[in-house]
Amino acid sequence: MAGYPAHIAGEIHALSSPSGSMSKRARKAAQARLEEKIAAFNAANGITGYRGERSLEEQRRGQREADLNYAQFLDGLADHGMRPRVYRKEAARLRAKWEAIQG
Repeated sequence: MAGYPAHIAGEIHALSSPSGSMSKRARKAAQARLEEKIAAFNAANGITGYRGERSLEEQRRGQREADLNYAQFLDGLADHGMRPRVYRKEAARLRAKWEAIQG
């Protein structure tokens, strides 16, 4: 909701609110209206990537960062004596995976 004008943010909040009841048809119609307003707002302001769409390169970069952070976390666990062989092996596998892709 951050960054949207009040009339759009209010509708987003209303649709996500658990209170009250709404028929499936009414909810679907309200969702369609809201998506049209958001798309128009995004187009008018040059915003791309609505619905979290990311390029393949961005997805790969995000997965690489997550894997390398997890490898570092596993090394930390191993340093403190928690299943050192298993966690070091998994950390090495994650690093090797990205080195093979990189190089």
